[in-house]
Amino acid sequence: MAENSRPDLRIVEGVDPTRLHGEVCFVCGSAEPPLHPAGTVETRVGEGVVRRWDIVACTEHVELER
Repeated sequence: MAENSRPDLRIVEGVDPTRLHGEVCFVCGSAEPPLHPAGTVETRVGEGVVRRWDIVACTEHVELER
C-alpha cells in the first residue's frame, strides 16, 4: 500500500471490482450475508486522481478491517 494523506484510508491496487463495489467481503470475497461496513479504501484512477470506495467485510473478517 502506498502512503496517502489520510491514515484512515488505504490505497489499494489490483483489487477485484466486486470487492470495491461492496458486493463481497473485501478480505475473502465471500458474498454470504450478512456483510458489514468495513471502512474505505482508495484506488488510483489517473495521475494524482484517486477514487474512494466504501467496502464491506463478512462477519469473520469485519474486525480485521476496522
